[in-house]
Amino acid sequence: VTPADEIAAARLISQTRAALEQGDDVGAAEAARTLVEEHPNVPGSAEGLWALAQAAFNLERFEEAAEAAAALAETIPADHAVAADGRALRAEALYGTGDLVASTQAYLSLPAEESTDLHRQRIAEAVRILDSVDLDSIASGVDGLQEDARSAPLLAEQALARALAGDSEAAQDLAERAASAGAEGRADSIVAAIRSGSVASLVPSDPVIGSLLPVTGSPTNQEYAALFMEGLEIAMEFAARDGRGVELAAEDNRGTLTGTERGIGTLESRGAVAVLGPLLDENVQAAATVREGRLTLFSPTARSLPSDTDAIYTMSAVDPGAARTLAETVASLGFSDAVVVHPRSAERTEEALAFEETFMSQGGLVLGRLEYEPGTTYFEEQLVQVDSLKPQLLVLPVPAPDVELLAPQVAFFGLDTLGIQVAGTSGWTSGNTLAALDQRFTDRVVAVSSSPPGLASDLTQQFVDAYEARFRRTLRSLVPATAFDMFRLLLAAYGSGVRTPGDFVHNMEGIRQFEGVTGTYSVVDGQIVRDFFPVRIYGGAVLDISEPLPEPPGP
Repeated sequence: VTPADEIAAARLISQTRAALEQGDDVGAAEAARTLVEEHPNVPGSAEGLWALAQAAFNLERFEEAAEAAAALAETIPADHAVAADGRALRAEALYGTGDLVASTQAYLSLPAEESTDLHRQRIAEAVRILDSVDLDSIASGVDGLQEDARSAPLLAEQALARALAGDSEAAQDLAERAASAGAEGRADSIVAAIRSGSVASLVPSDPVIGSLLPVTGSPTNQEYAALFMEGLEIAMEFAARDGRGVELAAEDNRGTLTGTERGIGTLESRGAVAVLGPLLDENVQAAATVREGRLTLFSPTARSLPSDTDAIYTMSAVDPGAARTLAETVASLGFSDAVVVHPRSAERTEEALAFEETFMSQGGLVLGRLEYEPGTTYFEEQLVQVDSLKPQLLVLPVPAPDVELLAPQVAFFGLDTLGIQVAGTSGWTSGNTLAALDQRFTDRVVAVSSSPPGLASDLTQQFVDAYEARFRRTLRSLVPATAFDMFRLLLAAYGSGVRTPGDFVHNMEGIRQFEGVTGTYSVVDGQIVRDFFPVRIYGGAVLDISEPLPEPPGP
């Protein structure tokens, strides 16, 4: 440290003090920031950190205030004259940022004699709304957690979370620790409920699941909403049959942003734990913006979800799982090169790239990726190119309507006579597709199915029977089945009760291989994904890939 540094630092300290005395927080923050950044080793720089923390807090620049207070704690001894005030200010600043986990840890880390009634109130409020993962993070993040009146609410909420998860031994242990720490109010009620085995009294046993659909929107949306509500009616019927109490709260958003915002507010006021809908991407964004906390949104049709928030799911996001499963399957069958033909769309391109990446990772080579415009009905250009490349494998990850057009043309252009194996994704295994095509166009195609082959689903038949009995017409749409699956998936995540919306999200993330009518689902990294099974088509039927094919009929 040079004399010039000391002179400059002294001038900045003087400016900082004068600005604070005059209530000039902006000036104090600027002078203090210059002091700590340009002269960190000069005696008195700690005063700059303390001034910066105070001024930034007064200006509601809470992140800067918390950082300055944390740096101050590392610079001065714990018994310094401003150390206690600095610790308290850091906790308050973290609370100001909205980080309830960090602020609660900070409040719990304060020496007992420095804790105030306000600090204890904020701890109790935070742990009541934080999910079980956050509670455990708080407990593990506090060095030497003191089991006193401050930590009793934390221990009690952890006990309740363990009880709801079925871990009665851990719940009992945490409840007794909360009691020993001086549990009061809600914490004391939790302790009593766990001791008496009446935890259910603390959590609503019957969840409220909301729907937010364009019941009076455009004709197309009205039709979709009506079919979706029919599926929900069947789901409610199944829930009642299984002894599950659940309330369905339906709101009409009319397909508009304002209707969506109003509907979310109404559903939250009714205590909904999750909402089925909206349909459109922009309405999902609006719902995410206005919802309070982590209310789960579950859209059946949204393609793009907000990237800066969680607890939002869709059944229609791009899922490259089918293409990856197909690539692994054909590689295991010994195919080493392929040509991929697909529509020119973001979804199908991602699927084709997923196949290419996985196939190449297995040692395969993609000789070409040929695109066509959506709506194309004649594929001469692409199939002639396939003929010229003569791959072992022709991969067609295309939607079911395109399968009905492409499959006959593969034969028309003679590709079936060249020993080229055809492979495709789940569009090929749709029941409607197989029924619409002559078997010779699909025989021996390698594909993937969202349901295990050869296993007739009792649930699917039960759903179809219940639907057709209730509405007295043949089920011709997948929309009711999608609604049925979404409702049951949410009910499974609710389990026997959840403490908070965050716990509901945590349960959603644990869904694995959930059997539905429209597929088998898992939740992975915040996305609903289907499980896919490798199959081979023969005789109009979907067979397990390992099943030997019947001999072709004789002449």
